[in-house]
Amino acid sequence: MRKLNHSAGLQPEFMPEAETIDAMLKLVSSGVGACILPSRIPEQLLTDYGLRKGGIRSPVLRRRVVAITPAQRQPLPLVAELLACAHRIAAA
Repeated sequence: MRKLNHSAGLQPEFMPEAETIDAMLKLVSSGVGACILPSRIPEQLLTDYGLRKGGIRSPVLRRRVVAITPAQRQPLPLVAELLACAHRIAAA
């Protein structure tokens, strides 16, 4: 993700990272945050964690990514702000 942002000339305000997809999905499912992953991530894997994909339509990216959030509840205010920040940075 860092390479993707930098190759697009974006300078994110912050970008926390996790070592594995499993760690990211566990954090999101526990309500700690949200993540952006390649759109090809299997639906069944997300279902196992109680998560869902949310498309990112704008701006158009060279690589398809999706935001991952809990399926059964609205994102926490901090997570919503993180996603809004990602959209602002990507639109810049």
